Amino acid sequence: MSNADFANTAAASERFFRLYERHCGEPDEDTLFSFLEASHSLNDRLKIGADLDFFDVSQFAALKCLRNYFHHHQELKHLVSLVPLGDYPIVTDLMYMCVVPRTSVEAAIEETMPRHKDAARRACQDLFHWYGPVEI
Repeated sequence: MSNADFANTAAASERFFRLYERHCGEPDEDTLFSFLEASHSLNDRLKIGADLDFFDVSQFAALKCLRNYFHHHQELKHLVSLVPLGDYPIVTDLMYMCVVPRTSVEAAIEETMPRHKDAARRACQDLFHWYGPVEI
C-alpha cells in the first residue's frame, strides 16, 4: 500500500469510528446517515488501498443497501420514541434500536445494483429483525 493510500485509509477509518462513537452517544437521523456514509467511504478506500471489500461482510451489505436507498432515493425516515418494552414482543440488549419500515427495506433491496442484489437480500433477511408494522 502506498503512503497516500495508507493515509487515505487511515483518515477514512478514523472518521468511521468517530462517527460510530457519535452515533452511539447521541443517535439521530443525522448521525446514522453520517455513519452509513462513512462506512461506504471506508469501503471505497480499503478497495483502493488494500484490495479489501466489505461486501464479504453480510452486515455491511445490509447497511449499504439501506445507505444507498436513503442516499439516492428517499430521505431517511425515522421515528424516535420511548417504548415500554413490556408492551411489545421485542427482546434486545441494546439501548437504542433503529426501526425501519419493511417497505423501505424491500424498496432498498429492489434499488440495489443487480450484481449485489442477491447478497443484499440475503443479508437483510438474515440480519434484520422483523417485528411487524412500523408507523413513521
